[in-house]
Amino acid sequence: SLRMQLVGANRCARVLGEKKLTTRTNYFLGNDVSRWSTAVPNYARVRVEGVYRNIDVVYYGTGRQFEYDFNVAAGADYKAIRLRFSGAKRIKIDE
Repeated sequence: SLRMQLVGANRCARVLGEKKLTTRTNYFLGNDVSRWSTAVPNYARVRVEGVYRNIDVVYYGTGRQFEYDFNVAAGADYKAIRLRFSGAKRIKIDE
């Protein structure tokens, strides 16, 4: 599996679901009923506000692809965005 880490990100950033879907998910973890969660809402997108100063990240799926966008406010330092990948044999950035 491939893992992406936002280096130096705000660990207390606010996470919000966007575009609520009609589907719900149930999680039955083991035999301990206290660990079960039912009717958990699903969202088309998840926004993490203030992951860096004046920068949000939005996660979403397109077909079978997982994607993300960084929303950088005017005047924000985009150079604060630092990513670390693990689990890949190699990474390539194209044009």
